[in-house]
Amino acid sequence: VVVAIFMASPTLQTLPVKIWGSLRQDLSPVIAAASSLLVLLTLSLMIVTALIRRKLSK
Repeated sequence: VVVAIFMASPTLQTLPVKIWGSLRQDLSPVIAAASSLLVLLTLSLMIVTALIRRKLSK
């Protein structure tokens, strides 16, 4: 979030900055859903990467 804050322009907000701002003002179901999807996507990519590495090492 810190890097995203410094890289954001005044007219364009990155997703982490938008999520952070929304959490500070009010908790929107849209932001909660987007955050959940990002967590699931990250976990899925980590699991797929681990499975591919395990398969290639055999």
